[in-house]
Amino acid sequence: MPFTYEICGALPVVGSFRRNHAQQFAQSLAASATVYCVTDAVTHSVMIRLRGALTDQEVASIEGKLKEFSRKWARTAAVFSRIRFGEQSLMPLTPGRQVEQLQDPAKEYVRHHASTPPHSDTQNTQVLGAPLG
Repeated sequence: MPFTYEICGALPVVGSFRRNHAQQFAQSLAASATVYCVTDAVTHSVMIRLRGALTDQEVASIEGKLKEFSRKWARTAAVFSRIRFGEQSLMPLTPGRQVEQLQDPAKEYVRHHASTPPHSDTQNTQVLGAPLG
């Protein structure tokens, strides 16, 4: 069955984070979701990729648990990429209450990249100063 939802990203975690914390998180999610978690002890991060043919309720539950997981274990903020029915968006995750500060920049990023065709020169061009003379 094709998937209707996917979210993935890497989350920097605190030094006390262990692989079993990622396993516990994965086991707490909907059974219809395929979860891939990889921990890296050198960079103190966990990479999470989750996908499946999920209902709206399952997606809401998963995103709530992911936010709770990041509040507990994140060392710094991260922005995860997600796709729901082919529509791409970003989901900011932070330790504690910092997520409100990331909501507007994430929405602005999606707005900018959705309105600019891929490989467009305007996407990579910045005006650094006014013309001389």
